[in-house]
Amino acid sequence: SEPAHCVALARVEALPRALPEPFALFFRDITRAGLMLTFNCSPLQAFGYSQLSYAFTLGLARFGTWYFLIPKSRQPKTWFPSFRSENKEAKHILHMAIKFAAQSTLKHALTQADKVFLWRYVSKLDAGVYAKVENYGALVCRVILQPIEEAARLALARISTESEAIQLYALFLKGATYLALLFATLAAPYAGLALSLLRGPQGILEDASYSTCDDSSCSERRRITLGIAAYCLLIPGLAMNGIAEAFVHSRGTSRHLSLLSLVHILTAVAFLTLARLSIANSQLDNVPAALIYALSFAYSFRVLGVLAITYSSDLLSFLPPNLVLLTFAFVALIARSSQHYYYYYATPNFALNMFMLHIATAVFSFLLVLTVAVRTDQAYVRRFVPSLLSIRSSPIAKEK
Repeated sequence: SEPAHCVALARVEALPRALPEPFALFFRDITRAGLMLTFNCSPLQAFGYSQLSYAFTLGLARFGTWYFLIPKSRQPKTWFPSFRSENKEAKHILHMAIKFAAQSTLKHALTQADKVFLWRYVSKLDAGVYAKVENYGALVCRVILQPIEEAARLALARISTESEAIQLYALFLKGATYLALLFATLAAPYAGLALSLLRGPQGILEDASYSTCDDSSCSERRRITLGIAAYCLLIPGLAMNGIAEAFVHSRGTSRHLSLLSLVHILTAVAFLTLARLSIANSQLDNVPAALIYALSFAYSFRVLGVLAITYSSDLLSFLPPNLVLLTFAFVALIARSSQHYYYYYATPNFALNMFMLHIATAVFSFLLVLTVAVRTDQAYVRRFVPSLLSIRSSPIAKEK
């Protein structure tokens, strides 16, 4: 059913993209609950069958949305193009698709190196904590990073001239850089704060005794907090890597794709080396976080490799202004100080006051970064929100 989704992306159709996914997720959860409650299936069996039902339902929903909800005039004439000898465009597309499929297969095998490492060297508890942290992080990546990467792929593929593609590539890279700085400076120190908000008042009281608690529940909570903080440092690499790979897949040549495969292989080797060193030198409570730190360094290496493949003098414009970088550094110092003060000096009697002070520090830091970025990098803001500026300057808006 991926062709139906790709056609919806290319034609900017909302219904074939928005409706099938929630419907398939709902059917997956219903299937899992029914198998576990009615047929007494094990959780692993229920998970496997529910994933199968999700894929089957998603495929039916994608094609069904096109067939029943989209007018006939906007539906594709055929889902299966002809690959006869005179249809050179279709043959070229098939040739590129085979290359992309081979590279995706290689990338998938290499990106599963962390799973192989967990199975071979890490205890079941640490593997479970790592999986839980990865689920939280994958949710954030799916909500924030995936739409940006899809927009970059679609926009870069539609541009005809190379200079315009480089300029748009630099714009997307700058947006990914801002996201990277935001997650590295603010999200990482306040990861424990997000978990406390999810757990409610009891989580606030438990955090007040964070530094003195030694039981198993505190140990697990400490591992998850450190793991999520480490994953926030991984998201910058994921954001910039997604945009860089979108440019290579949209504008790259066969040489670029070959170099990208080499970068993937070197990234997997770098991760395995760093993971072994970090596990050997880390404490017992920091094993999941150490693995994610190793993965973040490996992704940073991958980003540098992809940027080297696509290097151009125009790409240097993606770096934010110096004042913005200094502001992010200052905010990171404030956030680290607030985190240390909250976790190691809070007491149960003053837990709520310390919690509110920690939240106020987070809000102040975010507003400070936002103000400096908007005031300093006005050209970039105007480039990305032209519709809002045009609405404010229109005659109708002035009359209102």
